[in-house]
Amino acid sequence: MAGDPPGASAHALADGPASSSTCNGSVCEYVQGSGTEVTDWETTAYAGSATCTYANFWVNYVLERQSSQQCVAAGTQLRSDWRNTSFPAGTVLCNTWANITGEPCVTVT
Repeated sequence: MAGDPPGASAHALADGPASSSTCNGSVCEYVQGSGTEVTDWETTAYAGSATCTYANFWVNYVLERQSSQQCVAAGTQLRSDWRNTSFPAGTVLCNTWANITGEPCVTVT
């Protein structure tokens, strides 16, 4: 169920009240926080066809968390998030969704 870890290039999350967002394929990632504190790590995906899927949250290319499975119709926008956590500077945060193309990443700085 986990699949292969993503290898997409990472965007940086700046110091101070900041956010970083990036999209790759049909998957987007939005990370909000300050320094190493992440207040909200959200991922969205667009299901171009009917599918059953779940969000994967990767920390330094290791699968750390998954959402529950959702079965949706074509054209559905999906969303999942992980809130109020912290990661050391240099940590790479990536998202994937099962059966949906895309692997965006953000680096905590």
